[in-house]
Amino acid sequence: MSTNHRSTTDCTATTTETDAQPGPRILADRTLGGIFVHLLGLVSGFVLPTAVYLVSDHDFTRTNARNAINWQFLYAGLYVVLFGLLGVAVAIDTVAPESTIASTVAFAFALAFAIGFVGTTILLLANLAFGLIATGTAIFGSAWSYPFAPDFVGWFEASVGGARTRRVALVGYALTAPIAFAAVFRMVMSETATGELIAAGFAGATFLVVASFIAPAIVVRDVRAAGETRSVSPTAWVASVGVPLAVAGLTYLLATLQFESTYPAGDAIYAFAGAVWVVTVAFLLWRAIR
Repeated sequence: MSTNHRSTTDCTATTTETDAQPGPRILADRTLGGIFVHLLGLVSGFVLPTAVYLVSDHDFTRTNARNAINWQFLYAGLYVVLFGLLGVAVAIDTVAPESTIASTVAFAFALAFAIGFVGTTILLLANLAFGLIATGTAIFGSAWSYPFAPDFVGWFEASVGGARTRRVALVGYALTAPIAFAAVFRMVMSETATGELIAAGFAGATFLVVASFIAPAIVVRDVRAAGETRSVSPTAWVASVGVPLAVAGLTYLLATLQFESTYPAGDAIYAFAGAVWVVTVAFLLWRAIR
């Protein structure tokens, strides 16, 4: 009797253990980064998904991030085209006399912008729906490919991927960032900012914000790739992330408590961007002499 009871208990325990075995494996196959990267795309466009893609080494995370990047890049590109139509219309209308072919062309561009702008409501809803669908699919362990989105990431990696591309991207950022800082500084310090000055300052600020997330991610990826060959320590990237965050936090505190700034968050963002540039230049010099 006791033998049968023990046998039944052992079988039950074995069955329970067998049923429970897929749990840890499922948790290992899916990651929080792979799930939440789609929500990050909803609030940041392709910026944070790109950072996740560069930093992560997990296939599930990178596949989901790649899908999010492809869609968000297409999504952002549609807006660039849309407002590009408006910019062309305004530029032509500014210099072209009335009742000419040029003014008619300007009107056509403006009309195309108006029609496209109405369609942005559908585009916004599609972006939200696709992000939520991709998140839900990731929760169940799959990577959902967004419809209509070409594989921009795959094309880029096949064309120019690798360590050389990472280094070229960092050098390009290091050379371009001072120009962007100068454009922002001129816009802020000018008492009578013109339209061109405002446009240049806005473009510079946008570049700095986006690049300040992408550049550290590229550094992390480069260090990890080098760490696989044991040429550098795999934790050498910590300064590229930690120093800008520390500088931003300190700037926010000083701007709030010491200088009583009206916009301490903005001061912290620019300090973060400046620290990222300094750390990136230092990283490039460090890699050059190794």
